[in-house]
Amino acid sequence: MKMFDNLLEKFFNYVRETNVEIYNEFSLQFELAFFIKKLYKNSKVELERNINILNVSNNKFLKKEMDILATIHNKKFLIELKCIIDQKNARPVTVYDWIKDIKFIKEIKKEKNIIGYSIFVTNNKNLYTDTGRKTGKLLKDFRKREIVGKYYKNQSNKNAKDCIKINEKIIFNWKKINTEIKYFIVKIE
Repeated sequence: MKMFDNLLEKFFNYVRETNVEIYNEFSLQFELAFFIKKLYKNSKVELERNINILNVSNNKFLKKEMDILATIHNKKFLIELKCIIDQKNARPVTVYDWIKDIKFIKEIKKEKNIIGYSIFVTNNKNLYTDTGRKTGKLLKDFRKREIVGKYYKNQSNKNAKDCIKINEKIIFNWKKINTEIKYFIVKIE
C-alpha cells in the first residue's frame, strides 16, 4: 500500500526537520508509533505485540513478538525495527538479527494478509562502509546492500539451527537522517 510507504518516508522527514532524537530502538519505536497515531487518528498502533493476536501458532515462527503492528483503515502493517546507535563495532550478530526480522515478516505474510516493513537505523559507519578488513558473508553482503542466500549467526560455528536462508534478493539503499545517522526501509511484499 503506497500510502504507508509514504507515511514512513514522512516520518523520517519529520525526524530530520524537527531534530527528533533517535537514540535507541525504543525511542524509534515510540516516535514512529506516536507519529502514526497523530497522522491517523482512528488507527490502532500496538507495540511489542505477541503474534497470537493474529490467530497464528506461536511455535512455527522465528519470533513471538512484533515491534509495531499498525491497523489503518482495516489494513494491518507489521514493522520490525533495528536501531544501532553508538555501537562501536559492526557486529555480524546485529545484521543476523535484522535478517531474522526479514524472515519473520515473510513468515507472517505467508499466513496473513499483512504488509511488512523492516527499518534499520544506525550511526555506525562500519555497518555501511567497507572498512577494508576481512569479513564474513554477512557483513560483506550487508555493506553491498544486497542480501540473498544462507546466513549463519556464528561464522566460525555454522550450526544449522542458527542459519537463515533468504531466497529472494533483498536490496536496500541508505538515506540520511542527519550527518551521523542513516536509515533504510525494506518493504516485504
